[in-house]
Amino acid sequence: MYSVILRIIYLSCFCIFIDCSTRLVPKEKSKEFNDSIADKTYILKEEIKSANNEVLKKGTYVKLYIESTPSLLKVKCIPATESREYAIGRMAIYKINDDYEQRELNFDEIESIIAEKFDIYDPSKKPNRK
Repeated sequence: MYSVILRIIYLSCFCIFIDCSTRLVPKEKSKEFNDSIADKTYILKEEIKSANNEVLKKGTYVKLYIESTPSLLKVKCIPATESREYAIGRMAIYKINDDYEQRELNFDEIESIIAEKFDIYDPSKKPNRK
């Protein structure tokens, strides 16, 4: 009897904990946002170093996607020449849920976060040469 009550208490606490963790971007909206940027190419504004000492240099053309967990929003990038199915995404930006007071972000806010480190590549514009 005592073990049953303990299990109920643990299960209740677990459910409350899970319910209290709000993602910055819900799973459905994350997929929707990723679909909306899947065909876009971005240009790195600054160098990105990954954990295994790989470097993506400033000016590299990349594709982006986001991942949202209960504690983080991650913006990951892969070289534009690689397929997302086979490439390993490099984390370019991460935002902690607490920084946004546990609220959901809209698409404009996500795009402004992305604009911190990336420019959208527009093939109709010629690059500035110095």
